[in-house]
Amino acid sequence: MTDYLLSIFSKQKSLMNQLHVLLNSLKGIYSCLMLMFKQIFTLFNRIKPVLKPIIEILKLGNIILSDFYAILDYFLKISFLFVFLLNKLKK
Repeated sequence: MTDYLLSIFSKQKSLMNQLHVLLNSLKGIYSCLMLMFKQIFTLFNRIKPVLKPIIEILKLGNIILSDFYAILDYFLKISFLFVFLLNKLKK
């Protein structure tokens, strides 16, 4: 009976040691992930002032392109109007 109890306790001790190693590994992975996210956020905070003017330039470019598109749309409508009027004058 004592051999049986000793084998159970030794298995339990081995299992507890493995669990302890697993928890330490998870703790190490967690701290590595936290450090990685901290570095990413630090990098983003350093890049953010550089990104703001680029975003503003892209917004301005979008406004310019939309205005250019509107001008082209007006020219297209005017040209269709001229074609329509020329076709009416031919008849």
